[in-house]
Amino acid sequence: MNIEFKMIRPRGEATWRNYLTLPNILKEFNPGLKGYSVGKGEFLAPNSHMNVAFPVSADFDAYRQAQFLVKKMKKDPDVDFKNDWKLITMFFGANDLCSGQCYDKDGTTPLQHSKKLQKALDYLQANLPRTFVNLVPVLDVSVSVRVKRSFMCHMLHRFFCTCFHQKGNEMDQITQMVRDYQTAEQILINSGRYNKKEDFTVVIQPFIKLFNAPLDKKRQFEEVIDISFVTYDCFHFSQKGHALAANLLWNNMLQPVGSKSETTMDFIMKDFVCPTVRSPYIFTANNS
Repeated sequence: MNIEFKMIRPRGEATWRNYLTLPNILKEFNPGLKGYSVGKGEFLAPNSHMNVAFPVSADFDAYRQAQFLVKKMKKDPDVDFKNDWKLITMFFGANDLCSGQCYDKDGTTPLQHSKKLQKALDYLQANLPRTFVNLVPVLDVSVSVRVKRSFMCHMLHRFFCTCFHQKGNEMDQITQMVRDYQTAEQILINSGRYNKKEDFTVVIQPFIKLFNAPLDKKRQFEEVIDISFVTYDCFHFSQKGHALAANLLWNNMLQPVGSKSETTMDFIMKDFVCPTVRSPYIFTANNS
């Protein structure tokens, strides 16, 4: 359950050698994996399967997407709803920072961000047995100016990330707001609210924090990622960017809670974590 720009594409065509995505990595361990999207199309297309992401999603949409996902699973004859293990990746907040901050400050505070995520997660916990949820922290949207931008990037940013591209002191504000959002997420998960059942948990996979802008104002605009990792709009990830994100997410999943990496790699697959004989599982708060 990702927002519009599908940070870790839930697509599974071909193999990880063709497209490095989380489903294609998982298929190496479970060839019978189901639910990933294939080809092109929107969330209502048949080939989207259990990928319920839709364009320009905001925190408010998290609950609706959770409901839609549960409904799809219950209706799918290929899903053994009670016995199949389910992996969900949630990634929200960037559009609230980019647009909501301009029009609804009270509804896009860090506390509101946390409350809307909680509503969706509570619903999943109450309605989905055997479920592991990856919660990817909100992206620091200032990444859009910390790449070598073309004219097209400059033009598009004013439309789809209005709050951050008003030519004021938005950099300081957004840098702090991103961290406040991430702190609110951490408080929610650290509360233990989702560690009470044997077959449901939520784990923050913090790799996305590598994009956080430095607090040092002299370094705030340092280039954070090569232009080849993003598309023509300098914001959404290219196939190469999705591959890097999938690699980093997978590594986080195989790292104990409290010891997860928040640093990038010079190139894709430089570091690829595998299950070990001692720890042949995805880490949770209870088994770390």
